[in-house]
Amino acid sequence: MHRLGLALSGGGFRATLYHLGVVRFLRDAEILPKVTHMTTVSGGSILGAHLALNWERYCGSEEEFDAAAQEVVRFVQLDVRNRIVRRFPLASSFNTLRRLFRLGSDRQLTRPGLLEKHYQQFLYGETSLFQLPEQPQLHMLATNLSEGRLCSFNREGLLRQRRTPGRRDRFERVRLGLATVPMAVAASSAFPGFFPPLELRSWDVGADEGEFSRQAFTDGGVFDNLGLRMFRFIEQSGVRDTAPLKARDFLELEAALAALTSADSLPDDAPLRQLHNMLVSTQSNGTPSAEASLLQHPPDELIAGLWEVIRSEELFRHPSFENMELSDPSAQSLLTYLSASEREPELSDRLWLNRHIVEAALRQVIGKPCLRTARGGFDGVLVSDAGAPFKVTADDRAPGLIRTSMRASDILMNRVWQLEVDAFEKSPGILFLPMTDVVSPSQDRHAPHPEIQRQVSRIRTDLDRFSDLEISTLVQHGYCIARKACRSKAAFFGTSMPGGPPWDPLRNGEPATSAAPNVAADLSEETQALVTARALRKSSLRRIWSTLFSRDDWPTFVWVPLLAVVMLFVPYVLYRLNEKAQQQSMVLTAIAETSPMYREILGLLEDGPPPSLGPAPFEEAETLEPPDFTGFEVISDTRVFDLRGWSDPNENTPPAFVHSRVRIRRTAGGGDDGHIRFHAMSHDEEFSFFCRTKSLDPVLRRKAEPDGRYTWEFDVDLSHIPIGGDTVLVIEGHPLPEAAEAVADEGRFQFSIPLDTGMAQIWMLMPENREYEYFEISGYEIGNPEQAEIIVPDKKVELPLGAIATFQLINPKANHRYECRWKWLDAGEEG
Repeated sequence: MHRLGLALSGGGFRATLYHLGVVRFLRDAEILPKVTHMTTVSGGSILGAHLALNWERYCGSEEEFDAAAQEVVRFVQLDVRNRIVRRFPLASSFNTLRRLFRLGSDRQLTRPGLLEKHYQQFLYGETSLFQLPEQPQLHMLATNLSEGRLCSFNREGLLRQRRTPGRRDRFERVRLGLATVPMAVAASSAFPGFFPPLELRSWDVGADEGEFSRQAFTDGGVFDNLGLRMFRFIEQSGVRDTAPLKARDFLELEAALAALTSADSLPDDAPLRQLHNMLVSTQSNGTPSAEASLLQHPPDELIAGLWEVIRSEELFRHPSFENMELSDPSAQSLLTYLSASEREPELSDRLWLNRHIVEAALRQVIGKPCLRTARGGFDGVLVSDAGAPFKVTADDRAPGLIRTSMRASDILMNRVWQLEVDAFEKSPGILFLPMTDVVSPSQDRHAPHPEIQRQVSRIRTDLDRFSDLEISTLVQHGYCIARKACRSKAAFFGTSMPGGPPWDPLRNGEPATSAAPNVAADLSEETQALVTARALRKSSLRRIWSTLFSRDDWPTFVWVPLLAVVMLFVPYVLYRLNEKAQQQSMVLTAIAETSPMYREILGLLEDGPPPSLGPAPFEEAETLEPPDFTGFEVISDTRVFDLRGWSDPNENTPPAFVHSRVRIRRTAGGGDDGHIRFHAMSHDEEFSFFCRTKSLDPVLRRKAEPDGRYTWEFDVDLSHIPIGGDTVLVIEGHPLPEAAEAVADEGRFQFSIPLDTGMAQIWMLMPENREYEYFEISGYEIGNPEQAEIIVPDKKVELPLGAIATFQLINPKANHRYECRWKWLDAGEEG
């Protein structure tokens, strides 16, 4: 056994601790020093980087291992996630200030940057990638969000996946002279449920800008949570070595040579028979009698002949090999692609694929793998899998946007994990160490109780503080799972395995915290199993609010007083606002009670204008008497024009609404009938104008004019009003369309004063969501618009945000029309 691979899967601190138990067993079983390559993902990268940087300590004495492991244990007890949560608001504020002063954002003031800083401060220091050891060769896997592919940070820099024809994975190398181990681990463990991607620029990593633009990296588990795919690249890269085939490349040399030499008894279309014939051709140099003497050739000559077949033949073009089942999915995809196309593969691809074809032909006859498919192949790959069973939620309500996104992420990552397991679980030489496995007492009497093991696999995947019980059970479970798996491969690992109680970092080394009474003395004891399993059941829940603050972390002393102030101040502010609102409500109610017009304005502001009133009933008239206001005096004319729904009368927008209250006094010298009549001209065939004072017997008449317009007469009866008496005429409706218009960037609104009035008070509820300026009033005698003059009202008020404009005219002139104009501030944007 000269090459052994170790894959450490993702899964937060749960994975880190589980892998620590696995690594301890491999050290105790003297297997760890034989590991030559490691691939790590997320939580596995946290331990994997520390393991590679402290390789001699982990492979050394028990005291050295314990001291190195305690550094990792103290880190998982640091409560990294909440430390980042406490610091991020302050860091984000500094980043905002940097952007305001055009200094650019500081990566280490982001959430993934703070994670990188914690790795640097508490685990790895300012260690560059090129300081990683040559052996074991470490690959820390991350997902490149910018390009949607798998990446590996390693001693040589960065390996980026490339997809080639035939669906074979290739990796291209980018030198990263300034990249650090904390940076790589942060990229590998930036779980998308909490951390945004880690953004790196060529300036940050010391790469050529042409090779490395701004790239975003997230958790490697998004692409491959096991880390197995990188081993395929390591194996395939060894095929580029074109050295001849050697005896050590065979797992079963004697069986392979025996099958080759006796393949002449197989059917002519059998793959191994075809290999036999090709081998005979290379050995005979065209001599017909050579087939009979093939058995006489020594093994070295047969191996050399088989290498010549692999080197020179295009086995993937031969009909006998087209439908073969290869053990490697990538090789199978390449064979299918080349069989259906005329594309010529590169030399390395041809050698690699031919070796897979030869291996499959031998395996088809012998019944087991007997040839390594690559010169760089491994004797075995141990896969420490800390993946948990997928959780089925029982909530019958549909989740919100954030929970849906996180749930979808969980489902996708679980599907990726399943596909990776399905693709590699039958590959020879791969030994899975799944966290979900349970070691029975009959298999290992020192293993934790089976119910404890089942609860351990459900512990949360997070980067918060792990308790002593969680640490102890995770490490011991990993230790026992590794022991069980290696015992099942006694022919490979040997029969001499450590058989004592599993290693516990809290009892065998220097305790990271004070002795914890909740850690059972022996997790295999049945009397303690129920209590321990119940405690671990709670560990599956993500802790947020209960661990948000810590008196051991200085930002707590910033946020707790601030939060206390906010908690006291906000209720006080709300109380004062509510008190003020009640007072304002009382004042408004009192004001409304003093004037019907104020009450009407408040009602419009609260309830909005009434719906479309529809046309008013009218009488057709052949002739209309000229208006005569003798015997009547208008004391006041107060109107509210609600223009909030109107912005352009040429568009299909709600019509304006008017509420008018006219106080009329009957004087001596009037006509005998006591009627007062108002006239208006319009092109409209209908008129929406209603008198709410029914006691005045209002009548609406219409007379058609020769020019196509209509004269509308509004007649009310004041004959029952005594001389010197007053009455209020209340009118509501929609103004004539001619009253409002939009010209370029201006809004215009007109109204008329039919007879002398003591005072006219106008209120205008302006169009909503549109600000204006330069509000002015002009007036002219009806029929003479060219003589319009600017009118300065006695009072003019424009309330904030342009919502209400009101003005007052004293003694406005009779038979005059007044026009309000303003300029829209958003007219340029609309244009």
